[in-house]
Amino acid sequence: MQTNLISKGNVKLLEAPNINSTGLAIAYFSTRKGGISTGENGEMNLNLFKPNDRENSDENFKIFCSSIGIDPQSLVLGREKHTANIRIVDRDFCKTDFFAKGDENIYEYFDAQITNDNEVTLFVYSSDCSVFLFFDPVKKVIATTHAGWKGSLNGIIPKTISKMTEYFDVNPADLFVAVGPNIKQCCFEVDKPVCDEFLSYDNEFKKYIVEKNDKFHIDLDGINTELIVKSGIKPENIANNTHCTMCEEEMFHSYRRCKGNNGVNGAVIKLL
Repeated sequence: MQTNLISKGNVKLLEAPNINSTGLAIAYFSTRKGGISTGENGEMNLNLFKPNDRENSDENFKIFCSSIGIDPQSLVLGREKHTANIRIVDRDFCKTDFFAKGDENIYEYFDAQITNDNEVTLFVYSSDCSVFLFFDPVKKVIATTHAGWKGSLNGIIPKTISKMTEYFDVNPADLFVAVGPNIKQCCFEVDKPVCDEFLSYDNEFKKYIVEKNDKFHIDLDGINTELIVKSGIKPENIANNTHCTMCEEEMFHSYRRCKGNNGVNGAVIKLL
């Protein structure tokens, strides 16, 4: 199963058909189309932590949320730092004013969030890293996970699933997962020390690594999918995607392509 590219007015999105078709939750990934930012940040930049585009980004959040019928004040997010930090959130985590200026430091560093509160919209952002939206239609629980290569090797994916089980008695076999656009093997090129870290984690990951001109191209999707399935999620419950954030310049922001001078892609999931 794949995520679907759709349009909501001028806003182009990827929807998660496995989650949205249940009628119990909604899950979407942004693209660059439909916002008001310009240059490397253009158009749909969803970044609260980049002061030179903050006002445009605030408006982009409003446009993005309006396109899918979500109140921006219901958004909950953390600052991501390739950790294995996970938190359980509820409506008390929603800011009184999501767009309040000068208070970025109130956002703690978390790379995964979990809730069973239908008044909360979980938000996760990235520019090349993988993001995952989880939904349990039985226990009515959702989660977001941000996983760069460091996060994957820190175990953020199985730890998120374990935390959902620990706090909400989730059965991994009931979970649906949607995977956002990310950097693909064609563009994720690393040196040998990084490659060795993957092989140290699991030597069987060598099947996801291709050597080219003394560099190593790693298939993060393959590795992360394996980690998801080993955690007990059924392969048929995963909605993947073929979009490479670095290749598809017109559609997605990319940290590597822009050498850090980039906008940010976002994703949301909410219980109905």
